[in-house]
This record gives sequence, structure tokens and C-alpha cells, in this order.
Amino acid sequence: MNSVLYRNGALFFGAAFAVVVVGFWPTYYSQPLSLKTTLLEIHGFAMTLWCLTLIGQAYLIRTDRRALHRKIGSASYVLAPAVVAIGFVVVRHALDGARDDVFRPSQLAAWLAGDAVLLALALWDYRSSRRLGVFAVAFALMAGYQAAIFTIAEQPPWKAFADWFLS
Repeated sequence: MNSVLYRNGALFFGAAFAVVVVGFWPTYYSQPLSLKTTLLEIHGFAMTLWCLTLIGQAYLIRTDRRALHRKIGSASYVLAPAVVAIGFVVVRHALDGARDDVFRPSQLAAWLAGDAVLLALALWDYRSSRRLGVFAVAFALMAGYQAAIFTIAEQPPWKAFADWFLS
């Protein structure tokens, strides 16, 4: 494993999260409990928890606290599907026009910046260790999620699920 990535993984994830906070400051972080819908508050909380989990997990591995890392990692079996499901529902809600300002340019810029950071880290990790590590997995998950919300959200089965979930 690349020693720089190993020593600084939590800092890199922290930097990516800082970009997210800047991008979502106007609509979420400056007023987290005053959003128009509870759905957006739940989404913001779940995504924040996910980002903090990434930072914490990298820190726990770095400080050799593997037992705690595994315990917290077990929560991701619930958190990861929840983040994806809530994200799809938020997008579906936005595409229906329920909240037209969900996709502000600053938020899309935060997505792209986060993707760029994860991709750069994945490439750096691959070049130094000749393996696809956690950064490649994180990039693939985020890019796949972002691509899927603009395609799956328009499919009838997903619309039916989102309508059921929102009712």
C-alpha cells in the first residue's frame, strides 16, 4: 500500500467532504433543519453520515484500530443501501418538479470535484501499488450512483417505488 495514501487517507476523504460542504452550504449545511421537505433532511443527514464514516474508517485503519473499524464497517450494510435508496427518491422527487432547486450548479460542481478527487486518488493508488483499492471502489460507487440517478429515475418500476415511498 502506498504509504502516503495510507498515512493521509482520512485527510483526502476530509478534503473531498470539505468540497461537498462548500457545494451544499447554501441549501443544506447553513440551515440543515429548515429544508422544505423531511426527505431532503434525511438525505442530507445520511450522506453526511456516509462521508464521516469514510473519514473515520480511514483514520481507524491508520491508527491500527481494526476491531472498531470492523464494527463501524458493519453499519455500512445498512447505511450504504439507505443512502442509495434515499438518493434515488430525492432525485425522483426533484425530477417531478417537487423541488426544482435540488440540482444547483454549486452542487453539481461539488459532485464533479468529489469525483475528480476520488479518481485522482484511485489512479495514484493504482500507479503506486498496481491494484484497485478503496479509492477506485469509492469512485466507481459514486460515479455509478450519479449516472444511475439520471437514467433509472425515469424507469417505470423506479417511478412506482418512488411514488409508493413518497406517499
